[in-house]
Amino acid sequence: MRRHGGEALKTTLDTLRAMKVAKKPGVWVSCYTTPDAAIVAAAGVDAIVVGDSLALTLLGHDSTLPATMEMMELFISATRRGLTANIPLVIGDMPLGSYQPSERDAVINACRLIQAGADLVKLEGCMLGRITALAEAGIGVVAHLGLQPQMKALVGGWKVQGKTADEARRLRQDIVRVILAGAVVVLLEAVPSEVAAWISRTVVSVPLYGIGCGPHVDGQLLVMSDLIGEFRQFKSRFAKRFGNVGEAKEKAVGDFVAAVRGSTFPDTETSYAMDKEELAKLE
Repeated sequence: MRRHGGEALKTTLDTLRAMKVAKKPGVWVSCYTTPDAAIVAAAGVDAIVVGDSLALTLLGHDSTLPATMEMMELFISATRRGLTANIPLVIGDMPLGSYQPSERDAVINACRLIQAGADLVKLEGCMLGRITALAEAGIGVVAHLGLQPQMKALVGGWKVQGKTADEARRLRQDIVRVILAGAVVVLLEAVPSEVAAWISRTVVSVPLYGIGCGPHVDGQLLVMSDLIGEFRQFKSRFAKRFGNVGEAKEKAVGDFVAAVRGSTFPDTETSYAMDKEELAKLE
């Protein structure tokens, strides 16, 4: 995290823009809880995405679709409470149904996420009217294009997007359109590295971040539970594991079970003792 005179500086949208100009790669992490937010912030990330992926990775659903506004508000506020010293941007996902019905719904629900602690909101798709309405309301929008988990049924599941020249051109056109509508950052998901590099060279007006898009963008996003090896139901190609917390947790709980059943826990060091005189009175 950038510091000046010993003080931690809050990451802003201008920070991301300046990093883009300086060609300094940005780092985003998706997490959802107070302890994880504190850890991520201390590591120096530039933004935390409180994603609707929490429905899948944290709450046990088989997709992101069951995420609700109430869930997002709860976990955005929990994440914000973990940020006490180093302050990355907080980007809140707009869940399915929170912005699709109307521009009014989009603004009302985005305001709820901002009030819960988000700095920016993220929505999926080339939703030009919604993006413009949010921009006019003074709410910064991250436009999520490429693979869009909320719309996976329309694109045939968890598939790489932009694999043909025509698809790549359409994707670039959509990026230009969402920027013109008012998006302040674009997040691409599951796009060939060559396509992301081509788009990054030709669309330079806003920061372009990627998850599963190769190295030629302005920064990278990974989900916390993926990068630490805690989510083990499946592993996306792009979700490199930088640790194996899942195995460490499993071992710790197994050791606890064995200690209790073997009568080695609790012991005197982990138990409280009564004053001897009081114990004599009790007996």
